[in-house]
Amino acid sequence: MSGGVKSRVKQADLSVFEVDKFVRSLSCGDVLRETRRSDLSHACEDFLALGVQAPRDVTSEHVDLYVRSLEQRGYSVETVEQRLGTVSSYFTWFLRTHKPGRGDEPFLH
Repeated sequence: MSGGVKSRVKQADLSVFEVDKFVRSLSCGDVLRETRRSDLSHACEDFLALGVQAPRDVTSEHVDLYVRSLEQRGYSVETVEQRLGTVSSYFTWFLRTHKPGRGDEPFLH
């Protein structure tokens, strides 16, 4: 018997958000692409900390909490807007590339 206890609940990780796939789809320079990767990674880490298991689980409440956390951490209005713009672009991409299959529920958050 092993000494550790393993959880039966699978913990989501950053890979469920497909950040790299999104970043590769961007038509911009390498520096901006890396900035977007960083911005989105930070947002996804916050979403995971809020209990989100997948992109389809993110609600407007999660995004509001993310924005408030950025403001509480002292980020400038411009930085908050930039990061929120990246999150918005990500979800536009996600909806375009992850259309529900026949019989699946649409993504309506």
